[in-house]
Amino acid sequence: MGGHQTWTDRDSPTVTAGRYELWVLPSPGKFYKVGLHDAIINTGTTYKVYGGNTYFCGGDAEHPEDYGYTLLGTGTSTQTFSGSYSYYIILTESAHVANVDAVQGSDGAFYNTSCERSTHDSWKIRTSGEPDGEYAQVGAWAWWSNQKGYIVIQPTGPVNWIKVYIQDDGRSAKPVYGQVEISADFYKATLGSPTHGPDFTLDEGGYVTGRVVTPDGDPIKWFNIDPSVITANGNIHWPKTYTDALGYFTLHSLHAGIEVYLHTSEDEGSEQDSIVYSSGLQCLGPFVLSPGEEQQAPTITLLAAATLTGTVTDEDGLPVAGAEIEVDGTDINGNVTEFDTSTDENGVYRTDVIPPGICTVRGCKEGFLCGKTTDVVIPEKPPGDPNVVTADLVMMHEDEGASIAGQITNFDTVRPKDPDGLPLPLYDDHAWESYGLPSFGIIGVNMDDFQLPDIERSFLDDAYIEDGYADYFEIDPAETPGKYGVVLPPGNVGIFLYEFYSFKPGYEGSIVIHDWRQWTLSKGQILTDQDLTVRTDTGALKGNVITPEGYERQGTKWCSIWVFNEDPAWEIPIGNGIGRPSVTDTYEIRNLPAGTYTVVGYARELDQATYTNITINVGQETTLDVVFEYSCTGDVNGDGEITPQDALCAFETYLGICPTSCGIACEDVCCDVTQDADCTPADALCIFQKYLGLPGCMD
Repeated sequence: MGGHQTWTDRDSPTVTAGRYELWVLPSPGKFYKVGLHDAIINTGTTYKVYGGNTYFCGGDAEHPEDYGYTLLGTGTSTQTFSGSYSYYIILTESAHVANVDAVQGSDGAFYNTSCERSTHDSWKIRTSGEPDGEYAQVGAWAWWSNQKGYIVIQPTGPVNWIKVYIQDDGRSAKPVYGQVEISADFYKATLGSPTHGPDFTLDEGGYVTGRVVTPDGDPIKWFNIDPSVITANGNIHWPKTYTDALGYFTLHSLHAGIEVYLHTSEDEGSEQDSIVYSSGLQCLGPFVLSPGEEQQAPTITLLAAATLTGTVTDEDGLPVAGAEIEVDGTDINGNVTEFDTSTDENGVYRTDVIPPGICTVRGCKEGFLCGKTTDVVIPEKPPGDPNVVTADLVMMHEDEGASIAGQITNFDTVRPKDPDGLPLPLYDDHAWESYGLPSFGIIGVNMDDFQLPDIERSFLDDAYIEDGYADYFEIDPAETPGKYGVVLPPGNVGIFLYEFYSFKPGYEGSIVIHDWRQWTLSKGQILTDQDLTVRTDTGALKGNVITPEGYERQGTKWCSIWVFNEDPAWEIPIGNGIGRPSVTDTYEIRNLPAGTYTVVGYARELDQATYTNITINVGQETTLDVVFEYSCTGDVNGDGEITPQDALCAFETYLGICPTSCGIACEDVCCDVTQDADCTPADALCIFQKYLGLPGCMD
């Protein structure tokens, strides 16, 4: 995609509040989302240039002089610096790299640049695009990095002076950024006259600042923070930022009056002093800002990560190379964990960024049935202590399973489409979610293994749904849109046609089951014409999630709201729909088929909340607030009585000994009998007093 921004050019890279046009250059049949990011309202940052003879990356970006570098000069435009050095450093006062347009040596040589842990490890400096042809351009005119705030320039040959031309990018101590804006529509480019894109009005945005640390309070440097912003038109936008050398980060260009959430990146670890730290998906917020306002986010703590490894073999014990490995679960704080890796030529996989908690390891490869190992416990250990967990998998060849095929009967009607009615490819459903469009899928489930509320452990494999495209909007005549097929293992198996909405950040959304089938499958069985239909006679269920005073929602998977059809009773065993509030105190289940339902709410350490005779009408919203109460009775291990073992498990949870001697993961232990929103020695004492028949907190 090419583009031209009509409000600015390379000599004036800043804008003021107002209306601006975006154009998408022609490219037949392609679709683009159109957005404006990090618009800078003011300027003022100066830069410094240092010279030195030792490699600098990995040092303190803010104090090059401590590494033997000499300050050659400062400026905001073209300036010549004398000296003969192996390396030059360009640094801005605000620890952000300004727009470096050009460098030039006396011998005409060009230079390589690098910025450690930036989006690009190095840039080749080039002359293309320079108006006067005298300077070599570094990256794009709008390129910048906030990860270390410097660029290292290494001449390819000896020079005795360096000329630097830098365009100031406005990142001073308190710059003013315009809000981020994104188009609500898709735009199809055509040959001939281009499509007129949306106009944007830029207003002053706000800031969210925070810090990421280890359990000991030490800074986590250069760590990725993925914010989510619900824009004014209700779409989700994902900007990005990183922590600095002291673990601090700043997220700018945020809409005033719009909900903002901060996420850690759950699939990335951070190595600090040879120790890897990680966590599940942490989501903080929402933050609602006024123009120019700065809000402080709670400190984010990462845990010392473990190594998870194992060998994947087939039914004959032979290694399976190239298998895709998915690790899904929760960390000890209840945050969702999702990690991906693959097996090597010996069938061995390894990942070194798994936080302590519990997970399911799943392996898949074409020609094989997916294999999995559930309830894999990742213990919590002090940073630096060896922590290696082994989980092996067995994957059977496809001919050991049963083949199922069919058609989604009304696929052409319900599939996501662009504003002109053109069907969208299914494999880009994660992008369509930003625009409020649903995604559809078919999942196979082991019906003997599922348990509420955590049914993900019972998932077997996704069915492939044909969408009629070979590549991005390239028609594949061999495909029949809506046709599906999947091979599943023998046994008591069901398939479920679901619709998924991700309409708020932080793992929040809804899943609705529209149709399903269940069989006892045998090896080699072939089932065809197993057609499924998406219900269109739907409404919505939404409401508040109310918890006891002092209760802290821990983790992005702390609560789920389920609905079960009452007529016929519990027709779909795994439920007709699921709403996940994530970090918010509301839930919503969209496109739920009309009917009468039982609604069941699950929340960590709280009583199950149940409501019956809830009616969903076509085209209408039904409101139901789900109210939770404390559920901890002192029977920690769930054996029906209170014993010293329960008190011991409560104390082990306080100490972080996971899993406890009750065989329960710490995040699933219900021991807060004192109702102070935490598991403490006082809870263990109270449970023991109850066992002895002495007066205590539960009387």
